[in-house]
Amino acid sequence: MRCTSLVIADRHPVVLQGLTSVLVAQNGLKVVACCSDGLSCIEAIRSFVPDIAILDISMPGLTGLEILTIANSERLSTRLVFFTASVQDRELVMAAVGACGVLLKDAALDIVVQPLR
Repeated sequence: MRCTSLVIADRHPVVLQGLTSVLVAQNGLKVVACCSDGLSCIEAIRSFVPDIAILDISMPGLTGLEILTIANSERLSTRLVFFTASVQDRELVMAAVGACGVLLKDAALDIVVQPLR
């Protein structure tokens, strides 16, 4: 089975650590970097070229939408998935060109993991 590489970025340490812990325990998923701000996230995407980056919309340094703009302008192959607590944020991201998906933070574990595979 091919392993899907992931970068995870969230401004909340508990969310970042929790999501990372959950995903590293899953077969077929490999977390290559964890970031707490937008600048380190875009650098990790450039350096590791992960299959997927899971990121919060609101982060210090660069927002998730700014990262999306950079990734699109640089034609980075990483698919961006936004991890958000708000349905309003979800609607905003769905309108953004280039996002591969949006996951809600209150979703069940299998709802979060399955689309990443």
